[in-house]
Amino acid sequence: AGVGTSGSGGYLEHIMRTVAHDHFGVTLSLPLHYDTLRNQDFKETVLEVEGHVVLRFAAVYGFRNIQNLLRKIKAGKCEYQYVEIMACPSGCLNGGGQIKADTRAGQSGRQVLEQVEQMYFHSQVEEKEPSENPELDDIYNKW
Repeated sequence: AGVGTSGSGGYLEHIMRTVAHDHFGVTLSLPLHYDTLRNQDFKETVLEVEGHVVLRFAAVYGFRNIQNLLRKIKAGKCEYQYVEIMACPSGCLNGGGQIKADTRAGQSGRQVLEQVEQMYFHSQVEEKEPSENPELDDIYNKW
């Protein structure tokens, strides 16, 4: 995949970019702009075409936010066409098995996550759309 499709939010961004391009003729660049809603772990991104919102996607991380989203869905008040849900607070870049903050040195989990994201988005990793990756074509053809 590439920098935009391998971590938390990556698949959401891939789907948003693909749908924006294929259905609305809009080319989006990474990273997408997100608006924070309830907290850092509940955010949304929208695509506007000619002043109208045509797509509304959300990234929802952590159990409390997932529960709030499910309440909205059950009440029929969910406006999203796509939602990425992860149980890990701050998404899976900060989940189990990942770099932990050195709290003895005064480092917060948020600081570690920001450092990881900076390295991830500003690295020399070649960015490819999943649909342009020949290794994925092989996997899809075999399975």
